[in-house]
Formats: sequence, structure tokens, C-alpha cells
Amino acid sequence: MKKLFLLLCVISLTACDTSDIPGDVITQEFERIRFVMPRASWQIDKFVTENGNQTADFDSIVFKFKEPDSLVVEFQELTANGKWYYQSFPGESEKLVLEAPENVAELTDAWKILSLVNAEVHLSRKGTDTLIFKRRDSI
Repeated sequence: MKKLFLLLCVISLTACDTSDIPGDVITQEFERIRFVMPRASWQIDKFVTENGNQTADFDSIVFKFKEPDSLVVEFQELTANGKWYYQSFPGESEKLVLEAPENVAELTDAWKILSLVNAEVHLSRKGTDTLIFKRRDSI
């Protein structure tokens, strides 16, 4: 009986596979931003640079993050196009890269993603600039 029990234990241990096979698994903390941003229209809730608070300059501008990687910016009955994408490299912080149209060119950069909570996306660059996008239905 001991031999049978020992044999079953050995078979059980060797049958276990410790390797993980990745599938459609989100491996980075903010990778879901690729799915969250295109689902709504966004406005800037806060934009502060080393030159001061510039939020008021963006009050009436609407940002639509389309798939794949297309950015539509609507302002004063005008529409302009840009690009956006999520970027992540091992050992580096996750980024939201904006290639903004000319009228909002000061937003063009690789922004470090600080948080993605509910209807807000908090971004930072150069350690001094802060950009917060808020989903329009929550403003």
C-alpha cells in the first residue's frame, strides 16, 4: 500500500507543469489603456507645465482616441487628426505617446502613465508636467 501511495505521489508531482503559457493576458499595469481610451470622448481636466497651469487653454477641446492609434481633436467647430499609442519596454515606465495635431502640439510627447482609475488618466512628463484626461460623461 505504501508503494502505491508513493507511486501516486510521484506521478502527481511529475504531472504538474509549472510553466505558464501566455495568452490574451494583460501583463503590464496600464496596458488596458489601449482598450479604455477608445471607448469614450475625453477632455483635459488638468494641464500644468513648468510655465504654469494651462488647463483653461484646453477647456472646450474634445479628444477622441480611435482604434487603431488614431487621435481626433475637436475644437471650435474644427477637427484635426493626430496619433496615439501605448508603449511599454521592460524596465521602463509605461507610456501614452501622443502625436498631437498642430493646434495642441504642446501635448506631443511620450507621457508616463501614473494612474488609470475609473474615468481619469493621470500622466506626467519631465517630472514637472502633469496632464489629466477625464472622460466627458464624468465631467
